[in-house]
Amino acid sequence: MKLLEEKNQIKEPAMAVCIDDATIFGHFNVIGQNVENCA
Repeated sequence: MKLLEEKNQIKEPAMAVCIDDATIFGHFNVIGQNVENCA
């Protein structure tokens, strides 16, 4: 999962990554961490 996040951050714009992570990893309760990274 972490590797996927890192690859997305490199390929996609920051905002798109935040939205995608919040949607995909939301079920894993990772939204809080993603929001902090976006801010």
